[in-house]
Amino acid sequence: MSVTVDARFAGGAILVDTGDVAGSPVVTVEMPGDTVAIFPDEARRLAVVLIEQAARADTPPEVDTWP
Repeated sequence: MSVTVDARFAGGAILVDTGDVAGSPVVTVEMPGDTVAIFPDEARRLAVVLIEQAARADTPPEVDTWP
């Protein structure tokens, strides 16, 4: 089952799907200008990092104040 994610700054939609490369299951990510196939464990690690970075972007660190 493919899923499309609209990503304005990426130049268009990102398509995420599953597939098979040389007999191994992979997750494919197609974005404008590039396509990548990664193993399921790599896709899970990428998902975790994306979630962490999105949380950081939503709540940027506070600027240190000078006493």
